[in-house]
Amino acid sequence: MSELKKEVVLECKDLRISFSTLSGTVKAVRGISFNLEKGKTLAIVGESGSGKSVTSRAILGILANNKIVEGGQILYDGKDLLQLNEEQFTSIRGSKISMIFQDPLSSLNPIMKVGKQLTEPMFLKAKTTRKEAKRTFKKYFSNLKSTLVNYEIGAESFINALNSLKTAKNLKAKAENLEKKLPKLKAAIEKAKDDETKAKLNENYALLEGNIQALKEDGKLAYDFTQEYFASENTKAAFIDLLQQAHALYIEKLHLLRQSIIDFKEEIFITSFDYKAKIKEIYAEIEHLIDERLAKDKEYHDQITAVLAKKDTEEFSKEELSNLRIAKKAIDEEYINKINRLRAQTLEVIDFDPKVALTKIKEIQKQISECDFQYSVENEDIVSVFGTSFKKYILDYIQAIELNDENVKFLDSFNDYNKGIKNEVPAKLRAKRREIIVPFYEFYERMVNSLTSIINYIQTELIDVKFDANVYYDAFVKKLQSEMKLASTRVKQSEAKARALELLKEVGIPEPERRYYQYPFEFSGGMRQRIVIAIALSSNPEILICDEPTTALDVTIQAQILELINKMKVEHNLSIIFITHDLGVVANMADDIAVMYAGKIVEKGTVYDIFYDPRHPYTWALLGSMPDLDTKDKLEAIPGTPPNMLLPPKGDAFAARNKYAMKIDYKAQPPFFKVSDTHSAATWLLHEDAPAASAPKVVIDRIKNSLKKNAENKPVYDNPKNSILEERGDE
Repeated sequence: MSELKKEVVLECKDLRISFSTLSGTVKAVRGISFNLEKGKTLAIVGESGSGKSVTSRAILGILANNKIVEGGQILYDGKDLLQLNEEQFTSIRGSKISMIFQDPLSSLNPIMKVGKQLTEPMFLKAKTTRKEAKRTFKKYFSNLKSTLVNYEIGAESFINALNSLKTAKNLKAKAENLEKKLPKLKAAIEKAKDDETKAKLNENYALLEGNIQALKEDGKLAYDFTQEYFASENTKAAFIDLLQQAHALYIEKLHLLRQSIIDFKEEIFITSFDYKAKIKEIYAEIEHLIDERLAKDKEYHDQITAVLAKKDTEEFSKEELSNLRIAKKAIDEEYINKINRLRAQTLEVIDFDPKVALTKIKEIQKQISECDFQYSVENEDIVSVFGTSFKKYILDYIQAIELNDENVKFLDSFNDYNKGIKNEVPAKLRAKRREIIVPFYEFYERMVNSLTSIINYIQTELIDVKFDANVYYDAFVKKLQSEMKLASTRVKQSEAKARALELLKEVGIPEPERRYYQYPFEFSGGMRQRIVIAIALSSNPEILICDEPTTALDVTIQAQILELINKMKVEHNLSIIFITHDLGVVANMADDIAVMYAGKIVEKGTVYDIFYDPRHPYTWALLGSMPDLDTKDKLEAIPGTPPNMLLPPKGDAFAARNKYAMKIDYKAQPPFFKVSDTHSAATWLLHEDAPAASAPKVVIDRIKNSLKKNAENKPVYDNPKNSILEERGDE
């Protein structure tokens, strides 16, 4: 089984999100990737406008209508969340992924009592769960019913066993309902004034007890029948044989699917030469011709200006002016023709027909839908995401080509401004120039890499995984019985209320029985946030997103809420994404940290990597502006302001505010440089040829002091470049 299935509950891959506004396209998230591991807390830290909240809202499917999802995937439970419609999201949002917002009042209905708001998600989840369980059970039932006909145990025995399970559950429920009447009857007996009434009530009590006992015995018999049926050697042998045959057929289909994708790759895609290098070579030639053309253009421009300067003198010659203009036009046309021919060649380097690819991927999608182990106890299936995601890559490729064609129309004008022939480039033109984030050949490369990845995934994570039907059988039976139980489970009002009171108590609300009937305005800010946490947990989600949950609260309450979230994480086995602008808030909460700036993750690592061995200047700046009890030096504010995301910088977005910035920071975005297996940072300062840089003194002193007290927290690293730990030496 893959690492993805074992540990990672949510994976974000190259997420790119923009928003269309009247002023232009705002680039909010610009290609971020991260994993959320089961039972861990990932903190996403950054200033306002860094894109952290947009990321969390994308996970929950609640982005504004003017969003533009430019690329990437958010994988959860075998689905790409970016591809789901609103109806599909209802089975996930609030049920499997919950969110705590910054302002508790944004999550609470002011005219609805908190008890109602707590129980409502329970009923909704129960309804959704029943629906899903019925769908799953129906699939199992239809498959098993048709295939068991050929076995000694027969389809009829199988149906009887499952009906007995249902009967057992119904009998148990009836017994529980009757038991609720016993206390009232007992109280009536005690209050009875005459012997005749008391005798009659005692007789009814005994009769009721007998009925309850009979129901329990019948229920146990029905349940035991089911258990014996599935535990019998005949049943087990038949099912194991059935599972082995089904799995063999599944593997056979996977082999065919893998071969189809290999054939598709070889038939549709050119991968035998470095097409990217060839395209870049042509682009370099285009740039050279543009420079030549602009240099010639400037020469003629200067000559024409000189002739026009003589206009009111005898030296002025109309013929000379005309000849210069004709020559300039001829040179322009000559170069433009050469440049256009080269631009056309870039599209010819890759002989790729998107229409054919879309048709083929549609056929592969059909094949994927048939590649299903029909008795699987696993929900996750990354293969099912592939078809939809790959189709998006093709559409992105087509859009990139269209954007490229559109770009050519104003490229000459842009270069006229950029090379100084005309005045400063207008803002609209600069913004337009920045809109092309990824060139078409990058999408082509992604498609090729995606095909390679899925081919390897099918082989190593599905085909090559050992399948032991004897081991699998027990899990399969449990799953079957569980789905049967869930399909008929209904939440009673009394049960929902009891659970709501339990949650109120868990999150620290005093007198829950009284508070249950109160309105949100009757609670303080901290109490409201506790209620929001209780509501978020009421449906037993797997992932909890906390978006600045303490910012709107009084400082004295913040620590209590953070402590509560940590407690709930352990008790409910939650995986948490914690959004904040304050690194100090997550110091004792996070397992992993991703530092965001201007729509990008600039550094990521474990909590110890970031707090004891930060490498990015922005992380240094965040730590340097964070107060603590031991630091005596003056805290350093981060100079400047974040960039305008209508027009993202060409290079490192933090360069303008970074005193360590080099020339390359203004020209190219830095890649991630590895520090250790858990730690990496996107800064040119980690390049081997970059000059040494030292973190601010306040940060160095703080880390040194902290490690003196907590030496066990010192992280290991492979790359010593600019490490504060290296500077610390053996102190």
